[in-house]
Amino acid sequence: MLKKLDKQKVKEEVNTVRFEGGKFCLDIAKLVIAGVIIAGVMKQDSDPIIIYSISVLLVTGLVVYGLRLINNSKLRR
Repeated sequence: MLKKLDKQKVKEEVNTVRFEGGKFCLDIAKLVIAGVIIAGVMKQDSDPIIIYSISVLLVTGLVVYGLRLINNSKLRR
């Protein structure tokens, strides 16, 4: 009986970590977007094509991974 309760608690904790990890990935994606906007305002000697292409790939990857983590957790608040 005790082992069954422990397994249930571990499953709940894993789902919580997945959900919070997904939210964290989405927050990082928002920060990357803000950083790109700030970099565009600063007008430094960097190539905008490289900055935008890397940021699009990074944001897309983070959003997909974050949503997948949230979807795989069974919390879905």
